[in-house]
Amino acid sequence: MDRVDLAIIEELRKDGRLSLSDLGRKIGMSHVAVRRRLKKLIENKIMRVSTELNVRTFELKLSMLMMEVETYEKMTELVNTYIKCPRILMILHCLGGFNLLAMIWAEDEDTLKSVLDSCSIRTREGVRRSEVCVGELFYPEYLPIPIITSSEAEVSPCGLDCEDCKRYEEEKCLGCPATRKYKGLAVLTSARQG
Repeated sequence: MDRVDLAIIEELRKDGRLSLSDLGRKIGMSHVAVRRRLKKLIENKIMRVSTELNVRTFELKLSMLMMEVETYEKMTELVNTYIKCPRILMILHCLGGFNLLAMIWAEDEDTLKSVLDSCSIRTREGVRRSEVCVGELFYPEYLPIPIITSSEAEVSPCGLDCEDCKRYEEEKCLGCPATRKYKGLAVLTSARQG
């Protein structure tokens, strides 16, 4: 990478919708040269282009889970189980007492309670202790919230079935976005229209 690559990344970070021509004008290159560099950055897994949603617009609830996992093997198992969970935005291996950190999202407080309790990574075998921090996001304003518009899966990526959950049955949870049982798409749509 060089200064031109860094300039491309910075300009796209500011506005990911810039056309190749506009991006080229900003950094003093042709759109063809920009396309070639951008393609190389993506192929080399230096960056990716993605969509992020405004957490405040949708009034999404966020929480950080701090966990002490008993062994590295158990931690690896947990990460491999939850890495495809659409509610987890980030998983971080830490040094110190709490050695695993996860950031999660939910559409409303009831669903957040379910995600923190019923199907949470923190309630799995191998987690010695955990702390939860529910908060309001100051920065960044946008996060890569996975939106799955349709799924035929019966069971969530973590192996749980929403229909076995008392909170889901009592309509206190919108369900897993990766399954056909998910009821949250309407909530996200109405939040944006309201």
